[in-house]
Parts: sequence; structure tokens; C-alpha cells
Amino acid sequence: MCEAWAQEEARNHGAWPFLREQLEGALPPGVALEYAGRPAAAPTAICNAGLHMVEQHAVVISALG
Repeated sequence: MCEAWAQEEARNHGAWPFLREQLEGALPPGVALEYAGRPAAAPTAICNAGLHMVEQHAVVISALG
């Protein structure tokens, strides 16, 4: 079984870096935690609207699909 954390921010931004260990510790044995979001990146946002839409779609599919 697996649970997912989804966020729009890049992997190294947002709440994921802070909450990951706490969430993993709160899950019952045998339940894995997966990340669904943008890959790690230096900029906080993509400056290309088309690329943003592609990444946003991938995040939604990863989180809900």
C-alpha cells in the first residue's frame, strides 16, 4: 500500500522537505510514502506558460492517476 504527497512546488521547495520524515513516521508499517510533484529545481517557478501547463498536468496525473 502507498500514500502520496502532492504539491505544485518543486521537490526541494514547499512543505515536502520539512514534512517528509514526519509523515513517514506517522504511517503504519508497510505503507510507503511517495512524492507527486515537480522535480527539484533552483527556480521557484517556470517562466514559460506552455512548459508550466505540461508540468502541471504531469503533477495532477501523478497525484490522482
